[in-house]
Amino acid sequence: MRHAKNITLSICFLLITNLLSAQSFFQRGIASFNQNDFKQAITWFNWAVKADSTDAIRYYNRGNAWRNLDENRKAHEDFQQAVILDPTNGDAHFMLGLTAYFLGEYELSVNANSKALSFGNSYGSQALLNRAQTYIRLGKNHIAFEDFASIIELEDANLKNAHFERAQLYMRINDKRSALADYKKVVELNPKNTQLTWDIGRVSYEIEKYADALTYYSRAMDQIEKPEAQLYLIRGEVFEKLTHYEAAIEDYTRVIEMNPNWAQAHYARGQAKARMGDKESACIDWTKASELGHDEAKGAIVYNCK
Repeated sequence: MRHAKNITLSICFLLITNLLSAQSFFQRGIASFNQNDFKQAITWFNWAVKADSTDAIRYYNRGNAWRNLDENRKAHEDFQQAVILDPTNGDAHFMLGLTAYFLGEYELSVNANSKALSFGNSYGSQALLNRAQTYIRLGKNHIAFEDFASIIELEDANLKNAHFERAQLYMRINDKRSALADYKKVVELNPKNTQLTWDIGRVSYEIEKYADALTYYSRAMDQIEKPEAQLYLIRGEVFEKLTHYEAAIEDYTRVIEMNPNWAQAHYARGQAKARMGDKESACIDWTKASELGHDEAKGAIVYNCK
């Protein structure tokens, strides 16, 4: 009887020792992870898992270490094991959705993000954003739009990303007017996004909203220390569309000052001058453009100049 009791105590002692070792290994893994030493972190997490393979959090943290080493397949396997051991771990479901997306397992990604949202997670609406992007991959745009709308209603840290991603989706389905509304929201939230500000001008021009095109082109140019000649040429074309011919001529003149041999700039300035009724001066610009090889300028000379 005493012998059996001793065996039981020995087993308990070994179990306690093993659990203490597992926790020690795990804590060392966390320390290495926090120091961005992900390879060492994995070594410690391996020992922690070996000592106690029933704790989901060990797999979850090792999965994060694998992700930081761009080992998505190994990370994916750890996150899968984590949700098996703890099906209510929203963070593990979120990370599983992320790795599934990168591995092209889109249905699994949608399901994992849905569970992350259901159980709650540390990443908030990012799970909604990830799920929306995955729905797009699956060709389920209508559901993606619903997720984007849900994020926008939350008005949280992902608001800007949701507007931008939804705008991109609108562009894919050629709904440029809806895309513009979202792009403008992004710029409101980040006024220094010069490239997007310029793109809003471009899309506005494409759908013939010339006043908006001028506003955003000018705003983008104001943010650039030394705008290139091409930018003035493009804005000059917008001024022409709005019949602001004098302003257009000013922009075309800047282009010519920066690049005297740009045939298109001479031709465009000639066109603006002609529309103002100054054909004599227009012919001078068309002649220069023709000399530089501009074919349309040659036609303009034939029909308008003596």
